[in-house]
Amino acid sequence: PLFRSQPLFDGLGLILPDEYDFLCRATSASKTVDSPVFKFILGRNPEFNSRPRNSTTTEGNDITLHCSFLSVAPQTSSFWTFQTSEAAHSVRVGKPSTTPAPAENILSLKNVQRNESGIYKCHLENDLGKVTASAILTVNYAPSSDSIKINVSFQLQDDIVVVIIKCMAEAVPAPNITILNENRQTVPSSSHSLKTVSSTKTVTVRLDVDEVNANSSYLCMASNFLGMAESNVTPVVVPPDPPHKIFEMSGRLCWEWGFDGNAPIISSSVSCTALLPTGCSNTFDRHHLTIKPQCAQKVYCEKEVELLPSANYSCRARAKNKLFESEESQ
Repeated sequence: PLFRSQPLFDGLGLILPDEYDFLCRATSASKTVDSPVFKFILGRNPEFNSRPRNSTTTEGNDITLHCSFLSVAPQTSSFWTFQTSEAAHSVRVGKPSTTPAPAENILSLKNVQRNESGIYKCHLENDLGKVTASAILTVNYAPSSDSIKINVSFQLQDDIVVVIIKCMAEAVPAPNITILNENRQTVPSSSHSLKTVSSTKTVTVRLDVDEVNANSSYLCMASNFLGMAESNVTPVVVPPDPPHKIFEMSGRLCWEWGFDGNAPIISSSVSCTALLPTGCSNTFDRHHLTIKPQCAQKVYCEKEVELLPSANYSCRARAKNKLFESEESQ
């Protein structure tokens, strides 16, 4: 029989885990008779002798993880599973082991790659229970030019157009990131963030658009103790489209634009010729300097110009971002 514990045999001083031979002996004055021997096994949950340890290696190297366990009854089996930090479930890796004492399960990884970083678990099982021990494998690698991502945007902050350059790079350990101008001088960063899950670091710089000359080039440099990589970018301000719609609303002159380039519209202007009922012509030009991007549907109405009743107007408008003015509308 197989028992989880030995409540009926405490008085015998049995020691876990072990296997015992028992027999039944009948004795009389003239004779002693023994029954056939039967085996009694004291079962035990599986137990580790040594647990796997956290390990660090460099991409391309070989590495082994191992765990060992006590030989207990009933027989214990072991296997490995692997789970990345992003994955929700683990998968089996390596080969199962049921080696008798001293039992050990060795997981060998050849030419290890960065996507093999994660949590490795050694599982022990027998008929009485299960137990698990885990270790983290970290695979170091250098940043590469392909892993560097650069994003350039233009924003209006306190009525000033600024250029925002974001440089993102991936490596383990997380890389140091520096943004340099075309003279290879460091541009002070305004913020940085570190995502430990993917070991991606982001550095942001903010520049007044006046500091960005035509064809100015910026360099993003990422490095850790394994190596260095770099990539460059040239911020380009794209001119806006001309306003595509001019109309009257509540007796005022309004105009609307669509694509504003890649920088906020900071001004627009309209030039109109009014044909009055008397046949006279009156030309006026109004210029607005503080249009903000949160204007609803990119529509601006000139508040200083009230349209005259019974007059026909012929108007053309322009929109301007920090560096470029659009073509004149039709």
